[in-house]
Amino acid sequence: MAASKHSSIVVKTPGRQKLNPDADMRKALRTIVTTRLREVLSFEQAVLADSGPDAIHDMRVAARRLRALLMVFRSVFPRKKLKKQRRTLSLLIKPLGRVRDFDIIISRLQSYRKQLLPGERIAVEILLERQMDLRAQQFLVLRSELEKLQSECYQKALRKFLKDSFS
Repeated sequence: MAASKHSSIVVKTPGRQKLNPDADMRKALRTIVTTRLREVLSFEQAVLADSGPDAIHDMRVAARRLRALLMVFRSVFPRKKLKKQRRTLSLLIKPLGRVRDFDIIISRLQSYRKQLLPGERIAVEILLERQMDLRAQQFLVLRSELEKLQSECYQKALRKFLKDSFS
């Protein structure tokens, strides 16, 4: 068998996996999907600890990438099981998105406030305080949803879905 003209490809996520371009597509897809799942899960504790906007953003992006990957290759997965896992990811993505929206608003208001003279800041400070309160409320919803998903063992269910899909 001749050596491949292609070099291996590295998936740039936690636990980098090398992909052989000559490997079976299902094996490569399993590696990519599993790596993407690990990426989503790697942000879970930082999000629960509300360690900052980056954790929220990173988990949301990772979850959206995983959901998109599942959709692009939907023909590989059992239809009903895929639908359930997409719903689970959506239950995570929606509250992450709401909190992320507030993080962006708050950041922009803080930047805008710095441009104002001290006497002009009062209205922006009131608005900023309100947005921070709303963000805190949405974060509680996110934490509750994530804890609910944890209690339902969503990680285990996603891993089993992937294992069964590629068996």
